Amino acid sequence: MKPEKCQWYKFHNELNIRFITDNPDFYNFVNQNLSFFKTESEDYQPDLEVKVYFYQKNNFSFQKKLAHNLFFDDNQILYSGRGFKIYAQEDKPFRVIAYVGNDFLRDIFNFFRFGRKAAKKGKYFKVMRNSFHLPLFYLLELKGYIILHGSAVARNNKAYLFLGANYVGKTTIALNLIYRHNFKLLGDNFLIIKNNKLYAFPNRVGATSFTLNSLPVKIKSQLVSEKYHLNLPLKKIALSAYPAKVFFLQLGPEPEIKKIELGTALKRLNATHNYLGEFPEHSYLAFLHQFPSIDDIQTRYTDFLKNQEIFLFQSSPDMDKNMKLLLEKFD
Repeated sequence: MKPEKCQWYKFHNELNIRFITDNPDFYNFVNQNLSFFKTESEDYQPDLEVKVYFYQKNNFSFQKKLAHNLFFDDNQILYSGRGFKIYAQEDKPFRVIAYVGNDFLRDIFNFFRFGRKAAKKGKYFKVMRNSFHLPLFYLLELKGYIILHGSAVARNNKAYLFLGANYVGKTTIALNLIYRHNFKLLGDNFLIIKNNKLYAFPNRVGATSFTLNSLPVKIKSQLVSEKYHLNLPLKKIALSAYPAKVFFLQLGPEPEIKKIELGTALKRLNATHNYLGEFPEHSYLAFLHQFPSIDDIQTRYTDFLKNQEIFLFQSSPDMDKNMKLLLEKFD
C-alpha cells in the first residue's frame, strides 16, 4: 500500500474540500489545476471528500443495477468506467472514492500520438473530471449555482462571457483580451454563476497551438493530450464580477457580431451542453436522490440569460479584427 497525500481546497467560502490520493504524480497534477483554491487550514469539516487510489483494489458490492456499468444502494452509487471505478455517497461530507486500474494509464494510440507524458496527463485529466469536477459541480448546483461551458474575462468588475462548443475560439479570445487589453480571467471551460454573479474557476487553461501563436507574448505551457495547459499568474485572475455581455461563438472567414433573442440563446446553450455531455446531469450523479430536476436547471439558465445582452459572435482567424470589433461592443 502506497502512502497517501492530502490537500485541502476552499471554494469561495462555500465548500471545503479534502483531497486524498496514493499517487504523488496525480496529486501534483490536481494541485496544478486547482492551485487557486488551495488552503493549508484543516480547522473545518469537509463538505466534499475525494479519494483517488491507483494502488488499491476496490471492495464494493452492490445488489441493485441501473445499467451495465452503474450500480446503486440507497444513497450510494458505483460507476464503472473504462479502466476506473467511482463510488459516490450522499452524506455529510459527500464522499467520492475512485479506483484507477493500471490498464487505464496504458493507451498505446495516444502514447504514439502525443507522447507518453502528455497522454498520461490526459488520462489524469479524465480521472479528475469524473472524481473531482463532477461532484463539486453537483454540490454547487444543489446550492443554486449554474455551470456553463465557456470562457470569461473581467475588467472594472464587469464580466464578458464567451459560450460555445469546443474549438470555436473561446479560449483564444479570452487570452487575447487578457494579454492584449489587460482583462482578467474568470474561468476557462467552466463558468460558475450564482445570483447573477460570476465566481472565478481558473483551473489550468487549455489552449491550442493556434491560440498560443496568436498571443503577443510567449507563455510557458505543458502538453496534456491534445492541448497545451497553462497557469495564469494571480494578478491576471479576477475573483468575481457581474455579467455585462454574453457572446455565443462560432467561426467564420470574417468577424461579425449581432444580437440574438433569449429563445435562440437558450436553444444554443442547451444544444452545446447536450453535445458536450460534461456536467453532472449527463453523468452517474444524475441518479442520486438530491439531484436538481432538469426543469429547475433550465429555469436557472432562463433567469440568468433573460437579464443579459446576448450576441452571436463570429470570430475569424484575424485576431486584430476580432479584438477591434469586440472592444467596440464592450462598455
